[in-house]
Amino acid sequence: MKLSRRLAPLALLALPATIAVLLMPAGCKDDEPTKPQEKPVLASMWLNEDGRFWSFDATVRQWGTGFETDFSPVSIPLPSLSELAALAAEREYPEPATVSTGTFRLQFTDSLTTGSGVRRQNLVESLTFDPAVLATASQTGSTFLRQLAIARPDLRSRIAARTGSGPSLAGGVQSLILHGGAWEKTADWIGGYGDLNQQLAWKYLDSDLSTGHEFVLQLVPDLASDVYLRARVLGPIRVETPSGVYLRAIEVFYVIDYGESQATDESGNPLGYSHSVGYGSIAFAPGVGPVASYERPLATWGPNGLGAGNGELQFRLRSSGLTS
Repeated sequence: MKLSRRLAPLALLALPATIAVLLMPAGCKDDEPTKPQEKPVLASMWLNEDGRFWSFDATVRQWGTGFETDFSPVSIPLPSLSELAALAAEREYPEPATVSTGTFRLQFTDSLTTGSGVRRQNLVESLTFDPAVLATASQTGSTFLRQLAIARPDLRSRIAARTGSGPSLAGGVQSLILHGGAWEKTADWIGGYGDLNQQLAWKYLDSDLSTGHEFVLQLVPDLASDVYLRARVLGPIRVETPSGVYLRAIEVFYVIDYGESQATDESGNPLGYSHSVGYGSIAFAPGVGPVASYERPLATWGPNGLGAGNGELQFRLRSSGLTS
């Protein structure tokens, strides 16, 4: 049995109408988005005082420990981000074998020095399930390298040589798109740094928040020349979460392009080309920060279109604020 689950927009990840009305902030009305609005400003899209936190209801669904590789006899480039976003929104996915719920938390706490020597504001991340507690790694740490090693077997020896050990291929679905680590907000972008080098390792937003704006960032250039983050601003949406209703959230669609590789069987016979991706979206509310996200960390692109991957993560904001 298959279940049709739409990825975008995040506005569809809504509470029942009766609950939504109770949670709607005072003064908010359904017709408010039709009124003149101020242009979104990057500085307000993610507040970052020391001690500020975000607590999300987390739902993690898994339907396998790996993912099916869709081989092609010829190279097949990725379509445009707008096409991928549309495909992700309409894709049918399997019924999950397991469903776990818990709490995903982000909090700014002092500063952090990466393995490469970059010191920036520390965004601490945790994903907690009852009764077990799982502290996830940042995107630029072991979680990302594990996903990269699964997606690109041809890079495993380079990863081992660069880090001193081969990445573990074990573990479940973990967030790559919304994560902690060494975080920075400038006048031009919001992003973070990793352990491999001192270059920007991740970008959440550009200063241009207009619908249709896109940006590209090369990831792990020390290991590969064809691994990229690609992002597109889908536009303002209304998002309902347990914390309230956000009428002017900006949704951004992300694709982690792991690149294309040629695969062979155990005897060395060519199987074809394989192209792996991760994808999802985050809704950022002005004056708050991230309020909802949806992600499929590892899937394929090939002759059969956009693959189902091995699972999904959904985060919806329950509370946020400043700790004393």
